[in-house]
Parts: sequence; C-alpha cells; structure tokens
Amino acid sequence: MSTVRQDRLASDYAEIEEYARLHPRVRIVQVQGSPPERYEIEYRISSLVKSGTEVKIKKNHLVEIALPENYPGTPPEVSMLTPVFHPNIDDKSIYLEEHWTTETSLQSVVIRIGEMLAFQRYHLDSANQQDAVEWVNKHIDQIPMDEIDMHAFVQPQEEDESRESVPKPQAKTTPSLNVPIIDPIPDSVKLTCPECNSTYSVRRSADGRKVQCKKCKKIFLVKL
Repeated sequence: MSTVRQDRLASDYAEIEEYARLHPRVRIVQVQGSPPERYEIEYRISSLVKSGTEVKIKKNHLVEIALPENYPGTPPEVSMLTPVFHPNIDDKSIYLEEHWTTETSLQSVVIRIGEMLAFQRYHLDSANQQDAVEWVNKHIDQIPMDEIDMHAFVQPQEEDESRESVPKPQAKTTPSLNVPIIDPIPDSVKLTCPECNSTYSVRRSADGRKVQCKKCKKIFLVKL
C-alpha cells in the first residue's frame, strides 16, 4: 500500500470516526483493514422499503462503503446491505450523482447517503428504480421522510437528552399506501457561519448544539 493511500485512509477513518461519534443518527458498525478500507455504517433515519405492493417507513439501514485499490483516484463503492425504496438506490449500488475528485471527502459521501435515505436528496432523471420515481411523483407532499440535519453534530452527553426533547410526529396514513405523513418542519432561524459568513436555516431545536458549516466545514456552537 502506498504511503499516500495509507495516509488518506487513516485521515478518512479519523474523520468518519469523529463524525459518527458526534452525530446521533450515524454509527460505525464495523470496519475492515488497518487503516480501514471497508466500512459498515448504520443510519437511524426514516426512509422507505417496499414489500410486494406496500410501501412502509423503516428507520434503521445498513450501508457498506468499500474503498477500491486506486482510491482516492477511484470513487468509493457504496451499496445497501438492507433494502431501501428510493429512486437512486438499487440492490447493487447507491447512485450518488455528484462528480468524484481526489479532494472529495469520505465524510461528504456519508452525509450524502444519509440525505438520500431521508429523501432530502434524489434525482428523478437518473433513477435506478422507476416505481420509486412514480411513488415520489404521487407523494411529493410527504417528502422528505426525515428532517434530520446530516451536518449537525450533537455531543455524546447531550444525545439522550436531545432525543427525548424532540416531539414524535403524529403519523397519518394515505388510503392506498399506509405511509405516515411527516409533520411540517418546525420553526427555523437564519444562522451565519462565524468563519465564512455563509447563511442558511437551522431548526430552533439546534440551539446549544454543535453544527458544521455546509460550505467551509467549520464546527461551531449554535447560540440562538
């Protein structure tokens, strides 16, 4: 293994390990290699599965990320270990769409997968599952399936308290598909990154938590 590749793998692992430690919905189940070349990651995010003709919400998902021999020159190979009903995910792979470069971080891939599972991110024009495209077109008012901010971090000691403080949405069902309708997004406020001055919206429930700027990646404490 080249020194450049080994250094990149070690850097990736440190970054992903820290991300999973701080984010309440992401967990590293296991890794292979030293430094790791293969990850099994659990996402605790509301997404969809299909059984026969019935579409249901499922909240736990396993994803495998394998780093090929020529990585980072070659992009990661990403696949689901558990079924998901999504326009850009099939039994073999997750279609991430964005162009991969050697500067693309593995953490950004982990974040993108979470956003896809939550139906915050999808591409109907490059779909792997056409029936999922039809479902999205008919139930656009129910998307996203989860409002979790994949960029927001929560310190481990705050995690249990934060989970208890978030109200559970009241589930409603559609007559044909029996899929809960997600409640509207809670009130949000504008947040400005102290590093790059980028502005975007965050939920009021993020007050007192650590978040990561989506542009410059600086981690800072939210004070509303």
